[in-house]
Amino acid sequence: DTEELLYTGNYHMSKDNVETVNSIYEEELKDFLPEKILDVHAHVWLDSLKIKDPTAPKRTVTWTRLVALDDPIEHLQETYELLFPGKDVSALFFANGEGDGNNNYVAQSSKMTGWPALYFSHPTETAEELEAHIRQGNFLGIKSYLSLSPKYIPGPEVRIFPGGFVGPVQQVGKHLIS
Repeated sequence: DTEELLYTGNYHMSKDNVETVNSIYEEELKDFLPEKILDVHAHVWLDSLKIKDPTAPKRTVTWTRLVALDDPIEHLQETYELLFPGKDVSALFFANGEGDGNNNYVAQSSKMTGWPALYFSHPTETAEELEAHIRQGNFLGIKSYLSLSPKYIPGPEVRIFPGGFVGPVQQVGKHLIS
């Protein structure tokens, strides 16, 4: 006997699990949660747009690839609809890095949904490159991770951005650096 599985965004759940989750939501969460919800940390990506570099340092979390090879904007929207029925849920979202392809995908997804997005920056980009990318994609700001810093910089140090990048980023009218 195989159990029927329902697709919920990136995850597969049995009918019993979906019914349990829906019951808890209706009985305990629906009235507690606000009508409008903003998820301030969401990733979207397409694996086909990632740059595969086997020589890159493995200093990042990789379990997400075990959950979903792709995480398109449609899956994020569907997940919100399934988890928070009747609520107006949006996201501040960004790519998982690994090249301009997913940043372009995020920019297109932001335009399509009307949701704000961050440019996933890399410490090797110049201030001018950051400014150009933010303007081109109409990004709200930038997102980066310390794991992208060169190996010679110890983890606790926070000097991953090129000198002078804050000025041009602020001149674009964007002030969010996550």
